[in-house]
Amino acid sequence: MSYVPDFHPTGPAGAAGRFSDALRAAIQASGLSLNRIQYRLRERGLAVSSATLSYWQSGRRRPTRHESLLVVRTLEELLRQPVGSLEALLDPPGARRRLGPRVGARVEALWDDATAAAAVQAHLRSGWDTGLTRISAHDRYEVGPDRRVRRIWHRQVLRAERTGPDRWVLICREEAPEEPLPGVRALWHCRLGSVMVERAPRLLVAELLFDRVLARGETLVMEYELGYAGPGALARERYERKFRFPVREHVIEVSFDPAAIPVRCQQYSLPASTDGREQVRTLHVDASGYVHTVSIDVEPGRRGIRWDWH
Repeated sequence: MSYVPDFHPTGPAGAAGRFSDALRAAIQASGLSLNRIQYRLRERGLAVSSATLSYWQSGRRRPTRHESLLVVRTLEELLRQPVGSLEALLDPPGARRRLGPRVGARVEALWDDATAAAAVQAHLRSGWDTGLTRISAHDRYEVGPDRRVRRIWHRQVLRAERTGPDRWVLICREEAPEEPLPGVRALWHCRLGSVMVERAPRLLVAELLFDRVLARGETLVMEYELGYAGPGALARERYERKFRFPVREHVIEVSFDPAAIPVRCQQYSLPASTDGREQVRTLHVDASGYVHTVSIDVEPGRRGIRWDWH
């Protein structure tokens, strides 16, 4: 990807207010719920979460990317608004906007265990992640015939919003004390730095150092994986990723051995906002044991795939 539009948490209050007010009024007049609007957009091949729609109508965020503008144009049709009426309230594509402060979701909103949340927060105090925009996150989770984790592969596309970012810090938790923690292997455009293991709660914290310090506006594609020397940890019937900051695209793949294909499988997401409700969608696991999900414009929160073998 040669060009990625800027990510803007907020914009000028006047423009954002006009768009959000008009969108909120159109939604209320239509009588449609956000979930219903999301469903109708998906029927037209447009993937957007109801949380994103909620942010747009509240003025907390606004559409800026080309794909988001396609959603706005389709919303005009769904909500029976004049063609171009909502889009006209947005800034022209490519217009420069003042960046707002990058404030991530509260760690307590992502971790149920207060002890774990406090431990994770301690590793975020350096602010290593605040200068990086998450463009894409791609996870592949592999389950063996014994229902144990074989490997977890990650690919990330990041952009520096200021000069200085030089690392990514991986934080992984294993809830069961009897299960092993994975090892970390750097695969592409990064190298393994310091690794720390905490006993209570059981956390693996690993630095993945970039090949060089990133300059403002520079992008990076990095890959790494978690693996086990022995049989691996018992798969806990879900794979979950936690996001403090928005990410443009999130892909999850799960590959089950044919001897360990689950009977049910769901995608779920839970926004970090206090009033966020879990959203669930049934997924189909094919005969080879493969399932995946792709999400666009992911808001801070938890997102994953869970399954049931019984």
